[in-house]
Amino acid sequence: MILLTEILEKIEKKIGNALFYSQKKGKYLSAIYCENPYRIVKANTKSEVIELISELDFIQESDEFAIVQIPYEIGFFLNPINIPNELEIESLQINFYKKENVFEFDENEISFEGIGELININRQISNFHLPTDNDKYTENIQKIKRHLKEGNTYQINYTEIGEFDFNGNMKSLFANGIFKQSAEYCSIINNESEFVISFSPELFFSTDFSQIFVKPMKGTFPRNKNVLIDEKNKSENVMIVDLLRNDLGKIAKINSVKIQNLFELEEYETLFQLTSTISAKLIKPSISEIIFNLFPSGSITGAPKISSMKIISEIENKSRGIYTGGIGFVRKRKSIFNVSIRTAVISKETKKGKFGLGSGIVWDSISNLEYDEVLLKGKFLTERTFYFELLEAILFENGEYFLLSEHLNRMQKSSKEFLFNFNVDKILSKINELKLNFTSDKKYKVRIMMNKWGEIRTEFSEIEENPHEIRGKIKICASERNFTLFQHKTTFRPWEKIYVRNKNLGFVETIFVDKNGFLLEGAISNIILKKNGKYYTPEAKNILNGIYLNHFMKNENVEKLKIHKSELVNFDEIFICNSVRKMQKVNIIE
Repeated sequence: MILLTEILEKIEKKIGNALFYSQKKGKYLSAIYCENPYRIVKANTKSEVIELISELDFIQESDEFAIVQIPYEIGFFLNPINIPNELEIESLQINFYKKENVFEFDENEISFEGIGELININRQISNFHLPTDNDKYTENIQKIKRHLKEGNTYQINYTEIGEFDFNGNMKSLFANGIFKQSAEYCSIINNESEFVISFSPELFFSTDFSQIFVKPMKGTFPRNKNVLIDEKNKSENVMIVDLLRNDLGKIAKINSVKIQNLFELEEYETLFQLTSTISAKLIKPSISEIIFNLFPSGSITGAPKISSMKIISEIENKSRGIYTGGIGFVRKRKSIFNVSIRTAVISKETKKGKFGLGSGIVWDSISNLEYDEVLLKGKFLTERTFYFELLEAILFENGEYFLLSEHLNRMQKSSKEFLFNFNVDKILSKINELKLNFTSDKKYKVRIMMNKWGEIRTEFSEIEENPHEIRGKIKICASERNFTLFQHKTTFRPWEKIYVRNKNLGFVETIFVDKNGFLLEGAISNIILKKNGKYYTPEAKNILNGIYLNHFMKNENVEKLKIHKSELVNFDEIFICNSVRKMQKVNIIE
């Protein structure tokens, strides 16, 4: 078992070290760590590029390993297009590694211990901006639509390169990215003058040199429960599917190009993406032939590819660099490349970063919506990350866990919301082991904490007493609930310091109210009020519906009601409740 933090430390320290990392819906799949390349080669002329890519055919037959970074503009050398004079061509780069310097880790060999500390480092990205404002963006889309009207293209993938200042370490940036973005094709590479960090969810191609798969990603939707795949996104997707089928036809055996899945929705933390999968059987087992005929991916050019690339160079008028190019590896009998979207490049000298964003433009594209889509895609990079783990606090009494199924159901529901890797058998195994520490005549509070990747931690403590009535003061404090995170039981508890401070001052609980003074919930409990024999509980958004409160509501008639703090004196009895202490009457309020 190796710590991911240790691997990231090694990468940050030495040029040429790199990691390919894969996860899906919070489930870690695999990682390949490479160190100490014996050769790093760059190429930025057509002859050099052709010669260097051709070298990869030897790697696929050897025990060596190659990491390949192909900037988008290398595609001008591989397709019949004149290179605009003003266009800067970044170098193709290949790192070559001996077998003994390549380490592969499956899902049981990586530990994520310490990742939370990396993620919680203070904000590192500032001054993020697009070079084009909404007005200029709209103007460029109108130019694209003129080309569409004239029949020069059916779709253009229009991109902008965002810029930002970076003040932090690469380990933390990578940790933040994999926590926020469950992407299958991530990588971090320490180059001579820059770090390249990719959180790409899009597969360019994967091959065993007998069969090849491509999986274009076209179509973006906000993450909500009811996703409707509209005609605009379908047409955008199917155009690229047809383009890639045509590209594959150049290297595929007759009648072997097949659509495996059409219009498949993939779920990510902030959005859904529409993908389609196409396969083919290769005529020739050659990685160079694959790259020469497929690069760049049609999903990031538009259709048809050649004329779309010409229009892109006219409209964008700048180099994309590695963004929308490809990052991948080649080894014996296997090669995988991503389409390098959601990829940051950070200069070691200036600490300036670049991050490309784009969307597919067709005739019925609406410029404001496309601009919003671009900003949505960059959300996971620009928004602050709050690291958290899912948490359940459970009472163990009389030889069993109280309301266990309800706790597990809540954790499973939260896992689905945040794309955490929930494994109920793993949790049950852990808490059953804990029983060996318990005596039958005592009660215990058991805490279960689960991180994004399904790693479980447990804690327990003996409960000395659990009185049904407590004398003590309750502190009323204002606290906004503006995160949906508050609807879930997690280790993210920004009110913890307030609660501990008030507890040290003698308050038995801290009750929070919104900015208008209406009751929300307690720091460790829900509130139940009683008047004239009837029970009430606050009605509010973004609060945790507690396990014990739900249990109580199944057996008693409880009305949800907006209750102002000034109205507390009108109730006959006030209770606080949670599933460890159950229901406790409180006598004094402040």
